[in-house]
Amino acid sequence: MSKKKILVIAVICVVIIGGLLFVFTGRRRRSASLSTLALFEDTYEESPPINVMTDEEWQKMIDDTRKGDYWRDEEWWIEKGWINNAGQYRFETRESIARVTSEKAHTGLKSVKITIPEAPQGYLGVGRYLARYIRNPELIKEGTYEIGAWFYIPEGSDLVLYVEFEDHPSWIQFYLPNVILDTKDGSIGYYNKEYVRGYKTLGRVSFQHETWFKLWVTYDTRNHSGYTCGYESATERVFFEVNEIWTGGIQPWYFGYDALNLYAGGNNLSKENEHTLYIDDFYVKAVGGM
Repeated sequence: MSKKKILVIAVICVVIIGGLLFVFTGRRRRSASLSTLALFEDTYEESPPINVMTDEEWQKMIDDTRKGDYWRDEEWWIEKGWINNAGQYRFETRESIARVTSEKAHTGLKSVKITIPEAPQGYLGVGRYLARYIRNPELIKEGTYEIGAWFYIPEGSDLVLYVEFEDHPSWIQFYLPNVILDTKDGSIGYYNKEYVRGYKTLGRVSFQHETWFKLWVTYDTRNHSGYTCGYESATERVFFEVNEIWTGGIQPWYFGYDALNLYAGGNNLSKENEHTLYIDDFYVKAVGGM
């Protein structure tokens, strides 16, 4: 084959690949009405079932999404995972509690009680996160969102609490604005791409066990240089500016669609003890449109 033919074939391949990238990494639709959009507001008063996300269920969600079936958007989920010392996150299957209960409540009569097992040797931590997975393109628009939840931590439970707005505008790059509260000392911070080394501290709050408090993140999907996060209790309300966003690279299973993975939960770093938390009023709402 001549060099000229090879060059022509190479150019054709580049054009085809470029076209595919354009199709599958195009801009999301804008909406002037985004300021009125609430993706969800979970109060748990109707005692919804909490489904467990597994590797098998994740693959089914991918397959259904590519067929235009978004029924999981309306369901309630718990994600059970752990991170090994190399920083690899995987689903795990150990038993733990994730159920609606009337033991505690921020508003109304009910919340979700979650237990998080200890971290095995060779693992940095174990997580349990209430999750909502949004795949319907009619619900995923450009704009500014707030994600938040109210937490209650019993005396004796030491966790790194976590709220995250995981944004996948394409399969090539994704963004994970998040906020953490370390219940050992009241540190507020966030994780970035060096999460294996621990969280970055922004400040401290007057955290107390056995009281309700809120963590939240405000994130503009068009701005990938930073975001705002905060903490609120009965006696304190503080805001922090984060001047970076944890950014990830290629994930082929997101090829062909946008996605939002929305989390509120906690990480147990203890190698010895199981810990407990309660979550109520988990929500995502738009706070600004185009």
